[in-house]
Amino acid sequence: MKNMNTRSRVLAWLLCGALMLPLAACKKDSGESNSGDASQTETAASSESVPSVETDAAGRPLYVAESEPYFSSAEVEFAMPQGEEYADIKVYATTFWKDYVLLRYNVSRELSEAEQEEMDQLNCNKQGDLLRYYELQYSTSEEGILICDMNGQLVEQIKFDLYESWVGTLTKDDQEFGVVLNEFNPMQQSTHTKVVFLNEKGERIHEMSSEVLDCCMEYLALDNGNFLTTSYSVNGVLLIDPKGKQIGCGLCDNELVNLIRIDGDIYLISKQSDYDFDGIDKSKYFLQKVDPETAKLGNATEIKNPTNSSWIESNGVIIKRMEGSDITRCDLLQGTEEVMVNFDYTDVSIPYNLADIKVSADQREVCYLTNVTSGTGETSTVKGHMTKLHREEKNPHAGKRVIYVATCEGDTKFEQLLTDYNASPNSKTRVRMYLPEGDTGLPYDKMKNDMADQILLSMKSGSGPDILLNCAAYSQFNTERVLVDLNTYLDGPQGIDRSLYFDNVFRAFEMNGKLYQMPLAVSVGGFVGNPATLGEMEDWTPEIFEQKIDALGPAIYPIMGYSNRLNFANLAVTDQTGILLELLYHDMNHYVDFDKNEAYFDSPDFIRLLDIAKKYGGRISADKERALMEEYDSWGYHSSNSLMMEDGVCALDTFGADALWGFAMYADLCSNHPLFLGWPTSAGKGISAEAMISVGISAFSECKEEAWDFILFMLQPSTLDRFASVDTRGVWVARSSAQKAFDAEIADYNRKVELFRNEPGRIEGEAVCDQENAERFIQLIERVSGSVQTNPVIMDIVLEEAPAYFDGSKSAEQVSKTIQERVTILMEEMV
Repeated sequence: MKNMNTRSRVLAWLLCGALMLPLAACKKDSGESNSGDASQTETAASSESVPSVETDAAGRPLYVAESEPYFSSAEVEFAMPQGEEYADIKVYATTFWKDYVLLRYNVSRELSEAEQEEMDQLNCNKQGDLLRYYELQYSTSEEGILICDMNGQLVEQIKFDLYESWVGTLTKDDQEFGVVLNEFNPMQQSTHTKVVFLNEKGERIHEMSSEVLDCCMEYLALDNGNFLTTSYSVNGVLLIDPKGKQIGCGLCDNELVNLIRIDGDIYLISKQSDYDFDGIDKSKYFLQKVDPETAKLGNATEIKNPTNSSWIESNGVIIKRMEGSDITRCDLLQGTEEVMVNFDYTDVSIPYNLADIKVSADQREVCYLTNVTSGTGETSTVKGHMTKLHREEKNPHAGKRVIYVATCEGDTKFEQLLTDYNASPNSKTRVRMYLPEGDTGLPYDKMKNDMADQILLSMKSGSGPDILLNCAAYSQFNTERVLVDLNTYLDGPQGIDRSLYFDNVFRAFEMNGKLYQMPLAVSVGGFVGNPATLGEMEDWTPEIFEQKIDALGPAIYPIMGYSNRLNFANLAVTDQTGILLELLYHDMNHYVDFDKNEAYFDSPDFIRLLDIAKKYGGRISADKERALMEEYDSWGYHSSNSLMMEDGVCALDTFGADALWGFAMYADLCSNHPLFLGWPTSAGKGISAEAMISVGISAFSECKEEAWDFILFMLQPSTLDRFASVDTRGVWVARSSAQKAFDAEIADYNRKVELFRNEPGRIEGEAVCDQENAERFIQLIERVSGSVQTNPVIMDIVLEEAPAYFDGSKSAEQVSKTIQERVTILMEEMV
């Protein structure tokens, strides 16, 4: 549920943000050149060369207007403490205070050999030894607060005491701020919470400690020295005096969200959670005024049109604090909101991991804090980061043509690619996100399907996007009536050197030799098997698949594993219907051809798929599967299913790899020689790629050359290399970029080897990421020959009709004929 809601939020942001923008198309003379040199770019960007109000016949602006809102940006990196001991420091931006930024830091170290030996010899039954044990244990971590100015310079470093750890920060006034700390008492072996108040020099002014603080969530300082806090223990608001004594309490009937000041008054925001069977959030939010003298709560007033978020107050402005969203100011009392900073009108990416926002009194300056994480696990690093935005008088991009991108699924990598292109002085156009109206109240998978349908309709009506993003799973777009064959651009005068890419991955996404949706990053998937069980092989057809599995006999389960696609439909890869759908996902082009507008379900090939699914699905009961999972439960990186495969309990385990680690977790199975196979396909090949980022150009677009300029920018190895070195998830189609991602994973693994050098067994729990496995993974990528396509509406038809064959109520011929008839009608409606 959590992951689904996160993905839904990203897509919902894309929808809501895009609907605030005007639709735009690029009217372009067919003979216009596409040289892209700087002088022509400057001419195109001149507000004098093109009227800023020019529109097309539908009244849509064709160009960026000089008066269009624009925020310039400055990125601020914070100075870090110096010294070898701070080499691996993690710094978290927390809040603004006056003209400073408060950051929390943490740095860990290992015990020296002498300290470890001393620790091992301590007798914790003796008080002195026990105290020394805790002293050594807590000495491995240093925590504190960094005070930086608005230019990122370090003003003060405040180290917490040995047994203190950060809980939260509250700003009080211009003289002091508070840090909420947990303090461990080694004598009593207990922890209590306290608030320490400090000035800008880092000096401790006073502190208070109280048992009532232990279950508190949020702290809001009052002018009289008291403060309010929300408390889990009472599910309400507590009023605390400067000595830590509770002097007031207000109970709430709902879930606590946060405290906020509105027009000088203090309010509690609470929530009544309500999710329907499909996981749709129907929750309600409420405001209750808090009496600062008693903490008593007033009557609850429902907030109109709420969003699943919390809120921040800055200079009297209420800002919605929502991940992956524009910066929006809200009037919670009236239930209205207005976008303050639309990130389509900036040259920076939309913020994630948002910590705090600061707005100037005139609302022309907006600063926000984010936390950027790189690496994984023990070797990950976190750095606080600040972005300053300034509202300019004139839009510097005035005169540039506007083209739009529509997406079936958001992607933060793409957002950064789009931002980089728009910020480039050589970009020919201004690219913006656009989505037609869709139903964001649907479950995530259905919402994506609805987006795909709405995008297709908008393209056919002439009001749709110029570029299609992340819709490669939907083959209904794969026709020259809807999309352009990108091969004509890849091999054209402004094309690419295919040898620099995994060209076979491009080919895997072709339909009838035409590349309608081109992947930029993919995951690779199929089966992993034991050559001792199946024999040496690389690819197989459905016929060979049957021969191999039948030869094993009934004692070996055919398929185990997991599929995220089936998970959305509450199916398993061991189910009859689950097997059938996966067979189709990996061979969709053989059964559906939108170019010719024909379907081929009433065929011997599809009847064979029905037979395979019926024969091999449902062989293992849920109870037996649970028992095997418990028996093969592994503390390491190997999945239970892969260990069963290695032992011959099952013939095949599903695998998916979007990073070197995902490949390496299988590479050492079967004496370092597992079989990597695809799902059996009609072509007899098999390893498939699933697009994580894909692009296509609308056949209806009047800005095809500009659209290709943007895609060509994204395709450049130099562009993708920057992302691959910091974000290792996704196999990039540029060979150099894929290798850079692997190099980053190898470096991360080597750091873990060093980190765990004195901890036998720890590194054995990590999949080996080295150059040898990277080369093996590249060889697997070079075997990709097919792509995964879901076609949800068609799959729903199969899902509805196929069970009649599995339960014996209809023959395979009857089922295939019914599916053929229904799909044919569907395709005719799509024309």
